[in-house]
Amino acid sequence: MTIKTSKGKNLNNKLSTFNSQLSISSGGYDYFGARYYDSDLGRWMSVDPLADKYPGWSPYNYVMGNTLNSFDPDGRDIIVLLAPTGASWARHAAILIGNSKTGWKYISKNGTEEGEKGTYGKPDVTFLEQDQENGQTFYEFLAVAEKRDRQDYNFGYWIITDEGQDDKMKAAGLNNAEEIYKLFTNNCIDVVTKVLECIELNGGHVERPIMGNGLSGGVTYKDYHPIPNIRYQIIKASNVGFELILSNDTVYKRKKAEAGLE
Repeated sequence: MTIKTSKGKNLNNKLSTFNSQLSISSGGYDYFGARYYDSDLGRWMSVDPLADKYPGWSPYNYVMGNTLNSFDPDGRDIIVLLAPTGASWARHAAILIGNSKTGWKYISKNGTEEGEKGTYGKPDVTFLEQDQENGQTFYEFLAVAEKRDRQDYNFGYWIITDEGQDDKMKAAGLNNAEEIYKLFTNNCIDVVTKVLECIELNGGHVERPIMGNGLSGGVTYKDYHPIPNIRYQIIKASNVGFELILSNDTVYKRKKAEAGLE
């Protein structure tokens, strides 16, 4: 698989032996989105860009030395989640905002309060925050979210964001999540779209010409597909990031089993 950078350059990536994390090979080093890693030396080649927030830790550390329970390619990220078995053929999408150091926030819009098959009405909203103070790991947190919403997230598209945008993304996600649920015009994937667009990323739209008298005149509009699975694919194709295959993550499965959530 290749990752396309914002400058249009394709870079080969691979599954690194370092914490089973996806990396990009460039110039002999592995690039993880914020830092280069020398696998021969077992050393980061630069400091953590958020090192000033953690003065008690070495600026060259990775997830505070807790590689068994945490992973963090950049330190400030969002993950678009997709449950292939959710909502029957349409799938279900949700979003994670945060990072492995300060914790993750989970937002999901789960249809209407009237029932799973409701097509219009007040939504059933889930907002969860990782309990890092009591040692809750990323894997345990995600498993709790899955159990609450009766979903099985097999895929996650990880997108690197800028520092200090978490509050803005959280507000955009919750504002949409609390809006009236409409099956074809305001469903689970629209939460994801609003979060991405509030920080000027592509929320899963395709530019289409506005046709009039047989000519578009170069004027376009944003077309959003209502089916979560299809818009998820557009988000992947339109934003720099990489996909997590959670269903193949043996650590994640083990953590779910240990928490009694398998």
